[in-house]
Amino acid sequence: MAAQPSVRPGDERDGTLNAQAGNRGDGSDGFGVRCHVTYAKTSRGREVQVSRRDVERKEAVRIGEIARRSGVSARALRYYEEQALLVPGRSPGGQREYTEDAVQRVRAIQQLYAAGLPSRRIAELLPCMDTDTTTDHQRAMLRAERDRIRAQIDELTATLARLDELVDAADRRGP
Repeated sequence: MAAQPSVRPGDERDGTLNAQAGNRGDGSDGFGVRCHVTYAKTSRGREVQVSRRDVERKEAVRIGEIARRSGVSARALRYYEEQALLVPGRSPGGQREYTEDAVQRVRAIQQLYAAGLPSRRIAELLPCMDTDTTTDHQRAMLRAERDRIRAQIDELTATLARLDELVDAADRRGP
């Protein structure tokens, strides 16, 4: 079984992320963003950027409750943790503790998986959601994924049109 990442006291280091966001679509030329971020090390020694709300202890929610609310299995949650997509805290007894925010994060992860993004790409893009800032590289990835999904939609639309033609032809012929 693969080692599970976790956040324990002392594993976090705090920092400040400074970024220049681009045009927001409101006519502005961009704006500077300064926000608090936290970095955590997984049990494999991989450092991941997580939002502060992912490691602060609010009301602790156990893995089964997060699984039920988000509609995924506890096994999927452990996989997300292994891939550093979701970083729960730990109780003094070592049990995973999630915050209420985890449900929305899991749903976002599921949506990105459903769109065909691999976990590696999702891990690169999650900080955009956590901090509302993006780097040039992240914006390029977002555009590339958007274009890929648009191309898939176009292909599916063409396939749907072809199927509609076949159904119409079959209906005209009758039973």
